[in-house]
Amino acid sequence: MTQAAPPAPKGAPCPVRTWFEERDLKIPARVGEEAWRHIEPIVSAGDRPCRADQRFDHREAVEGILHKARTAGRWSDVPLAKGTGKGLSSRFRRWRESGIWDQVMEFLTGEEATELPPARKIELPKMEVEGGFILQELLGSLTTFGGTLPSSTTMS
Repeated sequence: MTQAAPPAPKGAPCPVRTWFEERDLKIPARVGEEAWRHIEPIVSAGDRPCRADQRFDHREAVEGILHKARTAGRWSDVPLAKGTGKGLSSRFRRWRESGIWDQVMEFLTGEEATELPPARKIELPKMEVEGGFILQELLGSLTTFGGTLPSSTTMS
């Protein structure tokens, strides 16, 4: 191998990306004031932030989730005034499971939107693998672990 292989992706596929892919939807570019007037009562009445995500408000959470979808980044890369990506991911999970996210997106379907970014794929470097084995040692290892060689084995 001429260079190190790139690191493997960690974790499960992005749940936000999966949500948009399953519905074949584009990602809203922003949350307009008119849409927010409809969304705010839905997220306020239907969700009480837990301690990990109470540092940012509902609008920042909606914008953060959409940012993650648009950039295909990690939760920790979402710019938040306060709070963490972990808090944002837990809020998205709760909203998705309760149906709040579906309701939020109903009001954002008319907004300007962008396509999903391409899925991150690992590009493997060009490589050549060379190797060989010594048949005697390979066959000898069978007897080491209690195996037996067939009587008709011939070696060339």
